[in-house]
Amino acid sequence: MKSYRVDSSKGINVVSDKAVLPPGHVTIADGVDVRSGQVRPFLGPLTVESASSSVNCLYSYRNKFFTSVEQRSYVAETVNGQDRIYYSKYGGSPQKHIEGTTIPLGFAAPTSAPIASNNTSSGMSLTVTQNTMGGIYATGTYKSYRVAAVTNTGTQVPCGSRTITFSNTSNINTHSATLVWTAVKGATKYIIFAGNAGEEKRAYDVGPAILSVTDDGSWPSGEPVSNYEDSLQYAYIYTFVREMKGIVEESGPSPVSQVISTAFGRQVTFDVVSDGFFTQETAVTKSSGITLTPSLSVASATVSDVVYNSFMNTTMVTLSGSIDAKNDDVVVFSLAGSQKGTSYKVKVGSSNTTLIINELLSSIPIAIGDTVTQAKTFFEWTPGSEAAIADGDAVLIKSTGITEISDT
Repeated sequence: MKSYRVDSSKGINVVSDKAVLPPGHVTIADGVDVRSGQVRPFLGPLTVESASSSVNCLYSYRNKFFTSVEQRSYVAETVNGQDRIYYSKYGGSPQKHIEGTTIPLGFAAPTSAPIASNNTSSGMSLTVTQNTMGGIYATGTYKSYRVAAVTNTGTQVPCGSRTITFSNTSNINTHSATLVWTAVKGATKYIIFAGNAGEEKRAYDVGPAILSVTDDGSWPSGEPVSNYEDSLQYAYIYTFVREMKGIVEESGPSPVSQVISTAFGRQVTFDVVSDGFFTQETAVTKSSGITLTPSLSVASATVSDVVYNSFMNTTMVTLSGSIDAKNDDVVVFSLAGSQKGTSYKVKVGSSNTTLIINELLSSIPIAIGDTVTQAKTFFEWTPGSEAAIADGDAVLIKSTGITEISDT
């Protein structure tokens, strides 16, 4: 068998007569990639379908063959060596095929505007207690404190203020204050502000592993806390992004949210059920093989302490023991009277025996001795005709006989 070596080091020449061109020029090139300076074939067939008597449409592009019993219209292009096949049919949405994967062409924009609301809490719980030694504050001195977390994306809005008036049975001048706060995920350091309420100033910076400091009265006074609050008016939109074979696509923008102004941060949410995210030609369903298994036995504890914070609009509950709650879990408080069985979504404090509710529940008193319970359930099923589900996917669950699904 003869073999041939092709010299294309000088690229493609479509002007000169090939009879007078020196070696190294390519004059005719079909199905080859010469961008690297060398002749390389395009990728071989990735999709080959066998034709049958029911085939009404046959399409071929660079050794890729497509057959269908439906009448289709095709168009193709090659971008950076990657073949993209587009086709449409009567009564269906246009499709895009890349390296063996087919998805709808285009990405529908969200149909619902995000909901922007005032986030009255930074998610950080701060407590302040007095000491009767180790400081220079006199009895009757009033102080206010706030803490802000710094992350790789910037400085978060400082948490709400915690105030203290130093008191003692004798008029001593040796008070100090100990601050304890909950960790913020991704924090690279924390900034502590101290002063009069509403006029706190930057006083102290600590590393991400430190969650407690003591103010003995020697702290310096820096820039005001107002420099770290953002009370400008904002509106929000969002888009969907998907990736297919290394190609990232972004949908059009959603409608614009309402305008909101707050110095305490904002919470932006959107409705994945009704905003078009699940829009597709055919529903993906799994009708059998699903079993429900409790992943955590019902855990319970009693309330040992309750703190209502009207400024931060929060209620902090201390439990007698852990119920293994996680942030955004829903727990049930077995209260007296008509409030028995009321459930609330909670944040977890510095220990898993402290629960924080972003509501001021002083009008619905949670009393010491009340019972707190929770239970979790997850879904299991054997693989069937449903689409593959990966970690982080959003899944729409429809069921009967269930009055509430807290997390999906």
